[in-house]
Amino acid sequence: MVYCFTTGECISLCGAIASFLAIVVALVIAFWQRRQDNRKKEEEYQDIGEVICELIRQLAYLVDTQVCQGYEGCIDKLMEDPLSQPEMKIVPLVSINKLNKLSPELVYKTFKYNGLKGITFNNFILHVDSISSSLELNVENYRLSESRIVELKNKYKEQFRTLKLLVNQSIQKMERDGNFDTPLYNRIKAILSEYLTKDVNRANNLDDFAYSMQYFVERIKNEFLGKNEKELIDVQIINSASILQEIYSTIELSNTEYIKYLYADKEQIWKDMKILLDIGKELNGGKDIVKRDNKEEIKLKQK
Repeated sequence: MVYCFTTGECISLCGAIASFLAIVVALVIAFWQRRQDNRKKEEEYQDIGEVICELIRQLAYLVDTQVCQGYEGCIDKLMEDPLSQPEMKIVPLVSINKLNKLSPELVYKTFKYNGLKGITFNNFILHVDSISSSLELNVENYRLSESRIVELKNKYKEQFRTLKLLVNQSIQKMERDGNFDTPLYNRIKAILSEYLTKDVNRANNLDDFAYSMQYFVERIKNEFLGKNEKELIDVQIINSASILQEIYSTIELSNTEYIKYLYADKEQIWKDMKILLDIGKELNGGKDIVKRDNKEEIKLKQK
């Protein structure tokens, strides 16, 4: 005997089958959607990894330019002339600013996707921040050093004009007093004459402190220090020359300290940059990320 489904049972069975198929379809769609989402997320992490590598590469060239042309150019100039005003090329911090704006969470997930360890992520954050702080502080220190030297140089030139005026007044006083044929008078006139004629260009250059110090300030001070009976103007001349010597020494010392700062800072930046390049290499599948146009690896070396 064959059992036949009633109309109600057929409807119920069809409903159950339809429900089952709907669940299967929903699961398939969910599985497919999940795979699509995972694939999309993988592509996103891959793209972000490439962006990070590119920003590290750009930062390497920024550091190379800032240190080789900025730091070392400034150091060379100050070593050549310790009394000169610091001059430095400042490179815009575009790439380091972009690295700082990356979401730490996104960077961490990108590193994790590419098989990099948590300590590598920590090193990345640490050394990006270190380079950023160094470069930003360098700009501030450069402006401060430049401003300080400009101020000191202006004080020197003003004081030097005062000293020359006092010396001329002393010469005129000796002439009025009839002391124009004394050894002191002749020596002072000789010092003034040699200063003005030995090298006319240097004498006319008020920024040539080394020349004015060697051929005028020190000699004039020694002459008046050796005078037995000192008048008021003699004391004023000695004090003025002493102030000039102090300013001169302060400029030299300030520039020497600034050179030391630049040397120490550039060494730290190189260390930070090398670690970031190693991280970029690891993120790039073991391939170096910094290349020249001629495909040679960039030479990030200390002079």
